[in-house]
Amino acid sequence: MRRRWAARLGLAVLVVLLGLVYSPSARAEWEDPFVTPYPLEGTITDETGAPVGGVTLTAVSPYILYHSGQRELGSATTDANGHYRMEPFLRFFNDQNGIGSYITFQLKGYPVIRYLGGRTQFDFQFPSTLGRAEGKITIEGTELPNPGLPVQVGMRMNKGEIYRLGTGVTDDQGRYAISYIPADFTTYDERGAVVVSEYTQNNRFYDATSALPAAPETVYGYVASSYGFPLKASIKSGGRLYSTDERGGFAIRQGDTSLHPYKFTADGYVPYETTLGPGGPQVINLEFINVPPTVTANTDRNPDRNGWYNRDVTVTFEAQDSNPYQTVTVDPPKTVTTEGKDQLITGSATDEGGLTGSGSISISLDKTPPATKAFLGPVTSGSWRSTATMTLTAEDSLSGVDTTEYSLDNGQTWTAYKMPVNLDKEGSYAVLYLSLDIAGNQEVPKTLAVQLDRTAPVIQVTAPLKERYRDSADLVISYKAEDGLSGIDPAKTAATLDGKQVANGTSLALYTLPLGTHTFKVTAVDQAGNEAVLEYTFETFADGTSLKALFNRFAGDGKIKAPIANTLSKKLEDNQLKPFLSLLKAQRGKAVEAIAADYLERDAKALMGAD
Repeated sequence: MRRRWAARLGLAVLVVLLGLVYSPSARAEWEDPFVTPYPLEGTITDETGAPVGGVTLTAVSPYILYHSGQRELGSATTDANGHYRMEPFLRFFNDQNGIGSYITFQLKGYPVIRYLGGRTQFDFQFPSTLGRAEGKITIEGTELPNPGLPVQVGMRMNKGEIYRLGTGVTDDQGRYAISYIPADFTTYDERGAVVVSEYTQNNRFYDATSALPAAPETVYGYVASSYGFPLKASIKSGGRLYSTDERGGFAIRQGDTSLHPYKFTADGYVPYETTLGPGGPQVINLEFINVPPTVTANTDRNPDRNGWYNRDVTVTFEAQDSNPYQTVTVDPPKTVTTEGKDQLITGSATDEGGLTGSGSISISLDKTPPATKAFLGPVTSGSWRSTATMTLTAEDSLSGVDTTEYSLDNGQTWTAYKMPVNLDKEGSYAVLYLSLDIAGNQEVPKTLAVQLDRTAPVIQVTAPLKERYRDSADLVISYKAEDGLSGIDPAKTAATLDGKQVANGTSLALYTLPLGTHTFKVTAVDQAGNEAVLEYTFETFADGTSLKALFNRFAGDGKIKAPIANTLSKKLEDNQLKPFLSLLKAQRGKAVEAIAADYLERDAKALMGAD
């Protein structure tokens, strides 16, 4: 029945913008109709003002407002200058009822209609901006677009006729857009612009601005699952591909009214092929494809660091089935606690039909921090050292060591370890160190004890000083070595006099030393092995004073016996050195002990040589 109705309508859809009612304000006054008639003339130009020749203008009677049909009152064609002159068929281009006429023509492919009234001059310039009618038409009773439907813009001249200003055809989305030159008068229809078909009812156009019967070459309908749910489907026909909307609907312009092959496809459904002709609504039901569920494995969090997890991780499984209306049994979550790289964790899902699918995910788990060892070199026998080089070695059996760091300020700041570190901070302190593996496990900080003393001891000598001493004097060896960090190593601290070791505090009779220059040297070593050396010279000499003092010392010690002692003493007092030496030699080993005689002889000769 719809096809017969559509054929009757011709499915010509019109967009009517303006109707026919002449405007009294636009109408010109005319003179007495019984005087000589005047011709109508004017110029037609394009949008730039250039004349347009060859345009045929026709004056028509407004009698059509009351009676069907049009009455031509005159016509003329523009010359090369765009000018025309039209002689009236009737007086003043008015109909027999004295009502002003309309003038019609085509310019650049666009129909033009203007109210003429009683004017004798009519000029027209093609407008710089055209009118535009836009809209969308759906298939009545649906929300589907109505493609391939003819539409037109026109002036409704009476209840049964329209003056066409522009035409178009709806696209695949049911939309139309038509450019036209608007008329300059209003219509008796109060709305002014409507979408109509050629079908009339009660002598009025059928109003259908948004919904009309489907175009004669259009097939439309819906695609749904066997359960009745709308599907997003693809439709292939005649080498072209279409798709349904969110409600599963489709409207396709075939191009003719014959049967065409169609193929309907949707993800997870069995393709369906059939032949369809214009009309509808067609209802296409697709059956599910029975395939195993698709299983996806997901972790409870993203990897902790660099693709590795450093804590137990829980894997859950989600399943999707091609048939969303059946129950799927999925494996419970699995918690991975075992360390290892690229562990494949798999779960499965089974649908009501017994089909089973599985999904996996690779997990790398390292929960163990790296282990770092510290070596302090060079090797020493004690805890204190004068130089210290710290070497750190880290190991991690799974993800591998990422960084190693150390701190010299009890963890306030950390420095990346790249190569052995020469420590230069003196004192007794601790170096903290740790490593971080690629998975993000951090080692508990470890401690390396360091006792570093790079400063040598300080030596102070009280005696002997760097002076000249009479050999008759006694001297007590006195020196001191100090170290503010590791302390003095007594076993390695000593003094020498002329290359022979001498103990601190030793009382030394200087006459036992040869006359002349002597070297005194003190060597001090601290517990870290730092060594300090203080070395200098002093001098012993003999003069008259020292010779007498030495003689008196020996005499007092009983090394020279009386009365020889008195005689020798008298000679010294008289400065008789030669007689003194002669008697001394004669009594050597007798009244004078040999050792005393030798020292006195040495000093006397030294004095004689000085004289």
